[in-house]
Amino acid sequence: MSEQEVNCKGETYTVQAGYTLNQIAQKYRVTLEELLAVNPQIENPNLIFVGQIICIPSVAVVPKKNIILMTYTEYLASISQFIARTVEGLVLVQELENGKAVVTFFGARLPAPQELKGDAFDSYLGEINIADERYFANLEIVIEEFSYFIQSGTITIEKPILVGTIVIPDNPFAVFKSKIAIKLYNQVERVMSDSLLVGRVIKDELKHSCEGISYVIQPEDTLYQIAQKLNISVEMLLTANPQLEDPSQLYIGQPLCIPEGVVPLSKWAVVLAPPAGRELSSLAGGVALLDKLEENNYAATFVVTGVPAPEELETAEFNDYLAVVEIAGEEYTSILKKTTSSNQEPTWAGVVVISNNQSVEPQNSRLNVFPVNKITKSRGDVILSGTADRQKIIRNL
Repeated sequence: MSEQEVNCKGETYTVQAGYTLNQIAQKYRVTLEELLAVNPQIENPNLIFVGQIICIPSVAVVPKKNIILMTYTEYLASISQFIARTVEGLVLVQELENGKAVVTFFGARLPAPQELKGDAFDSYLGEINIADERYFANLEIVIEEFSYFIQSGTITIEKPILVGTIVIPDNPFAVFKSKIAIKLYNQVERVMSDSLLVGRVIKDELKHSCEGISYVIQPEDTLYQIAQKLNISVEMLLTANPQLEDPSQLYIGQPLCIPEGVVPLSKWAVVLAPPAGRELSSLAGGVALLDKLEENNYAATFVVTGVPAPEELETAEFNDYLAVVEIAGEEYTSILKKTTSSNQEPTWAGVVVISNNQSVEPQNSRLNVFPVNKITKSRGDVILSGTADRQKIIRNL
């Protein structure tokens, strides 16, 4: 049956080798019954063939780029409560066609491995587990430290920014059921530690719409304790979280919606994607994390992956990438630094400092990445872009 004969009002999917109808339903976050309802041509759900065109219901959620906020584990807290509460772990999950995916890890404020466990480990490792099949990436330091001036003096961030990318081949199991972790690693003995930071790509996180701020459940959190910290009732939390079937059954890493206006927003995560009409590899994407440092001062950390070298773009006059945060007509910029790994997708990263901004908060800002010529200062067209109000996250209440 041709694509036209399917008469599909949603997207279509061409069956790949190794896939079952149930796995396709999982991939697009619909039930098997919903999938069969829009595919009346399928008489036996156990009999589908490679190349067959399947209609995907229009209600299906088909995410292309999603940010997963990681949470610290009891293992990391047992080493250092301070590090556990200050470290950041973000993962950008990009789902491509035919079951492939790109997972980019971003860790900030992690100390040198020796500061955690002496000489037992010498590096960090990112891991994603999809249906008990595990994929790994070495996390490399992109920025070791940076200093910047603000009205009250100079602030130096000494902890490194680590990034790593995993390209996942065709896997018949949905990425949204995967488990993500950052661990310590000994490259000589090939030994891993327990997980320091963990996350899960889950259906609730991708489908539930939150009008406020998305908070990630931490070890020992209860709904009552969270409500007390926020000075609101448990009922208010339940109203904002209709996906909670049993309020007593929370798990570490679970997303929770905090009603808008309850807490001041001090952290944002933004997906960076190619603008409409910009033809790039399907791997192209990025994430930006905005942190409030003190009154009117912010830092925006960019991580970009899957883009070509600036010299390979249309005019060949560029030699770098420039991160730009636009707030109320003002621009704040920083050149992005490239990783030098032979076995991973190249990654660019950098920090934009937004200092003494009296106008508006960054949730109204636009974040762009441009190819740039450092000598002539000329810019090309925007290669990746995002808006700070698309994703709002906090971890510590």
